[in-house]
Amino acid sequence: MVLTFTNNISNCGTTPTTGGSVVAGPNANQCTVNVSGITTPQTLNVQLNNVVDTFGGTGSVSVAMGVLVGDTNADRFVDSIDTAQTKSQAGHTLTQSNFREDVNVDGFIDAIDVALVKSKSGSVLNGALPSRISVPPASASKTTKPSGN
Repeated sequence: MVLTFTNNISNCGTTPTTGGSVVAGPNANQCTVNVSGITTPQTLNVQLNNVVDTFGGTGSVSVAMGVLVGDTNADRFVDSIDTAQTKSQAGHTLTQSNFREDVNVDGFIDAIDVALVKSKSGSVLNGALPSRISVPPASASKTTKPSGN
């Protein structure tokens, strides 16, 4: 997950998120949190502690991340719409608008992705997303696909 802040970041701090690690970038106002060992379906809080911006502002941030393999249109359900969407992109080059259809995250949209979406049909991401628990030095938002989704 890439967190984007208003100001440039001088230190991305640390993450207590289970299976998580944090690195700076890809841009100067961003921090990337890599997570592993996440099951589906699941909603979790991805947290950064002691983030420091270039003006010396320090804070912590927690952002909700829903994980539902096969939910390519992000409506919290895996259904025939997701299958059709993935199938329509099979064979196309990955872009900012179709990366969610690369469900197995191998760099290709193909029949394997379609089969994976079909196999997850009927899955639902239940419950409300967790709320933000603290304020970062500047506003944060998710800007890229979380690993494994």
